[in-house]
Parts: sequence; structure tokens; C-alpha cells
Amino acid sequence: MSEIKRLRKMADKIYAKMENMQRLSDSELKSKTDEFKLRLANGETLEQILPDAYAAVGEAAYRSIGLRPYKVQIMGAIALNEGKIAEQKTGEGKSVSLCTPMPTPDGWKTAGDIKVGDMLFDRHGKPTKVTGVYPQGKKQIYEVHLADGRIVETADEHLWSVYRRDRKKLQTINTVDMYNEGLKEGKAYRFKIPTSKAVEYAKTNLPVDPYVLGAFLGNGVKDMQHTLGLSSGNEFVPNEIARIIGGETQKRKSVYTWYFYKKDGSRFLSKMFPDEYDSLLTQTKCNEKYIPDIYKTASIEQRWALLQGLFDTDGCIEDKDRLWLRQNETYPDDDRNEE
Repeated sequence: MSEIKRLRKMADKIYAKMENMQRLSDSELKSKTDEFKLRLANGETLEQILPDAYAAVGEAAYRSIGLRPYKVQIMGAIALNEGKIAEQKTGEGKSVSLCTPMPTPDGWKTAGDIKVGDMLFDRHGKPTKVTGVYPQGKKQIYEVHLADGRIVETADEHLWSVYRRDRKKLQTINTVDMYNEGLKEGKAYRFKIPTSKAVEYAKTNLPVDPYVLGAFLGNGVKDMQHTLGLSSGNEFVPNEIARIIGGETQKRKSVYTWYFYKKDGSRFLSKMFPDEYDSLLTQTKCNEKYIPDIYKTASIEQRWALLQGLFDTDGCIEDKDRLWLRQNETYPDDDRNEE
């Protein structure tokens, strides 16, 4: 039997044991560590417990990060355990075009600019260090169109973590295998990409409180005198804004416009903010408003505050407990930074 066939047979055995590990509770899986120590103390060798140990590690990886090692990786691990050198092809990860934009804690970069030691975000939204960059040369590129309109350019061996229509657990599959299998079953899509958690950018100093900006993007009143005014059918939102900016609010008679006053009785003006925000708060038409980029890379709490301001003024709850936010053509993608 060739060395590759031997390793593949062992990896198949480990994968079969991994399926049995799925039946264990978290506490039962954790207790496997003590079981392996006891087996070693009773005379078993590392080689004898290896299939069970690797299977337990594979299941633990799935429960903690949602991914299992591939068989080729298990084969490499077995070879390394035996003191041998294991050489594997690149491609056990992400393979995207060099111009693909990628969010980092320091702002957006392209894939071609990423270097070892840089920080990216994992699918849980947490910063993670790049430990390897492997140039692939010229590759056949597939343009993958997602149902929500986004487009991703990837190579054939790019690995996707997906849900199938008939399965509840994540599966890893590359681009070309997905394409060859067929993207639809009847009228329904065969694969679904899990939604990533909100990325954990650091808290930043913002020109305007995010809740206040969100509220004025939703229902701010255009005013040639730059006077801060908000259209609202309730007192909650104007009072919350007044609390945040340290002033008072008063509603105009016969209309739903609220103005904001300083302690000396003068009105708050949008001119107190930088020019871009002066324009957004009182000088911009509804269909021309947008979310400034700095707010899209603020902390999760700050991004939530902006969305809360938007929903408190322009959101609604419809059937099936769904939340809806009215959008315009200038910022249709601006709410995709959240989970």
C-alpha cells in the first residue's frame, strides 16, 4: 500500500469516528481529554489513541469555530506526528482576485496589499492576524453573484463555508465544486452563506453623536438658516436628542417640527459641526442623504446607535416581526456592516 493510500485510509477512519463524536454533549466531549490521559497511563501508545484524539479535536474545532479539518490536513497531521515532512499544495483557504476589497481594523485594503502580520476580521467579527500569504499567479476567475446583489470574484479552489438546503450544519466546498453540482434545486438556491457577526472596529471620535446623526438622516428638517429641526410625531426622539446635545427641545404649534435650544435660549445650528455634517443635518434633501464612511468603521455600539436613530425615525415593524428601514438610492448598502 502506498504512503498516500495508507494516510488516506487513516483519515477516513478518523472522519468516521468524528461522526460518532457529534453525538456527545459538550461535557462528554471535554472529558475525552482525561480519557486519553488515562489510556496513555495504562500503556496505550500515541499511535493507538491517535484516531480517537484527532476525531475529538475535529469535533471540538467545529463546535468552537464552525469548521472541521479537511482530510488532507488530517493526513498531513498524521505524517508530522510520525516525524515525517508533509508538503501540501496551497489553496487550503481563500483564493480571491488581488483587487478584492477587504475590511481591516485600519480601514479597507485590497487582497493584493495584505501582508503577513496584517490584521483581518474572521467570520465572528474579531480581528485575526494573517499568518501566511500565498501568491497564486494567474488563475481562472469565477464571478459569484449573491442573491442580495453583491458580487465576489474568486478562483476555482476558493473555499466557502455554506449551509445546504437540507442540512443544518456548515459544510466547506470550493467554488468549482459548487458550480459543477449546480447552484439551484428547482427554483431554490442549493447553498446559503452564513451571515458573519458584526466586525469589531475600535471606538472612534465622531463629529456628530451617531444616534443624533441617524435621527437627522431619517427625519431631519431642511432649513436654509441651518437651524436644527426634526420632524417627529412623539416626544421620545426629540427629548433623547436634547439630552445628548445638552439642550432643550420645543415643538412648533400645529406642526410636528421640533427645534433644539441652548440654555441661553438660542437655537442649535448645524453650523457648529464640520461642513459635511452641517450639510447632512439641515441642507440636504432626503434622497441625497448618506452615511459618512467614518461611521461604517466605528465600533459596534456606535454603529448600533446610528441604526437606532434611523429606526426611531424612519423604521417600522411589519408582519412576522420584521424590522424595515426605508432606503433611498444613495445608500442602499449602508446597513450591511451589522450582523
